[in-house]
Amino acid sequence: MDNVVAAIHERTAERLMASAARRGAALGARPRAGVAATDVQRERDRAALILVYGADRQARENRAADAIAAYRRAIELFPQTHWAEVARRRLQAMQS
Repeated sequence: MDNVVAAIHERTAERLMASAARRGAALGARPRAGVAATDVQRERDRAALILVYGADRQARENRAADAIAAYRRAIELFPQTHWAEVARRRLQAMQS
């Protein structure tokens, strides 16, 4: 389920960028890359948060293997986000 939600957020981010580029082209203006990039980063952060939140829930439910997989997925998909760093710390704590 968490993977589906992450995929949805990634697609949403891609569509936001494409939409912003089309609007800019339709208006004859240069695309505002900074705004689109900010929107994409916000969506990536949200998707990473959802994965970490799900992993936390799985850890509380004593489903360690599922939690570890979800933390690793967050790190793999969104390595530069705050939530990837949170996932790294939680993985370390689980493995020690």
